[in-house]
Amino acid sequence: MNKLFARIIDGMAIDLLAPRFSKSDVAIERNLHLIDNPPLPPRRLVKTPKLFLKNTGSKGLFDIYEYAFPSKVETASLQNNTVYGRYYRIKDGVPKSTVVFLHGMFESNHRRSERHALNFIKSGHNCLTMTLPHHIERAPRGWRSGRHFISNDLTVIFTGLQQAMNDVMSLINWLKSNGEKRIGLIGIDVGGLIASLVASSTRRINYLLLLTPAISPLQVIGYTRSGRAVEGRIGATGLTKQELYMLFEPWTLLHNKPIVSNNRTLIIKAEHDTIIPADSIDRVWDAWEKPKMVASSHGHLSMMASRQVFREISAFLDYTFAPKKTTGASAE
Repeated sequence: MNKLFARIIDGMAIDLLAPRFSKSDVAIERNLHLIDNPPLPPRRLVKTPKLFLKNTGSKGLFDIYEYAFPSKVETASLQNNTVYGRYYRIKDGVPKSTVVFLHGMFESNHRRSERHALNFIKSGHNCLTMTLPHHIERAPRGWRSGRHFISNDLTVIFTGLQQAMNDVMSLINWLKSNGEKRIGLIGIDVGGLIASLVASSTRRINYLLLLTPAISPLQVIGYTRSGRAVEGRIGATGLTKQELYMLFEPWTLLHNKPIVSNNRTLIIKAEHDTIIPADSIDRVWDAWEKPKMVASSHGHLSMMASRQVFREISAFLDYTFAPKKTTGASAE
């Protein structure tokens, strides 16, 4: 794709979605308290939830279910405290695995997630999509999807991140308790960040696929753009830039290498990405000891419609689940 065109699309998205904050004494006081008590990614085990499943249709080779369960982490928004998603399950035969798919920041509907899910089904994999905190059905009334996830009150952001991780780990436990042996995590930008954090916290993940993953929460919550607008957003937190970056450092992918082996990890970066710059992903790739990585000649948003990306995902899954040559016992 044309580099200039890709960057223009990303730039328009930044201008449209970038938040503007005003100072709040209450938020600043809470933020200053975090300096002495920095939040960390949750590593503890979570209980297996009881999912409420409803069959909502059947399409050829698979059934579609909608599910819901209460989040283990509660926020001030009641609407946000229930986890919603869809389960695309192959009717006949044994699936190669089950994919848990995590969408990107500000996703306003399920269309893109469903398109990915159908591609996984065609490749022989079940798929669960999950709505991230403060998005789509979980967005507070009157708020744009994802907008409540970002704030100058950093406690709101950290709680959302902790909630997202706990929700995903709950889903993984539910899958394991229902006999699923192979589980993969696939995520886009903030979904890729959450998927990576979870994959660094549990051995229950068999493979990890990341599409332009955010390497830090700061990239997707509006604190790493260039120009005066960024300085104004940082100033509204009451913290210095150094203090802000220090708080989020434990949440960066540079310090959260997945437990999954490198040959079962794929990172897809967009060469002309202005939201998640390709060089920032290169640093993660190096820190993770060089797992498989593919460069797409797109921007952040245009890459999501790329047929090349779907081919790379399909090839990765085919390789991961290809029969392995053995000298005796059957391959897994």
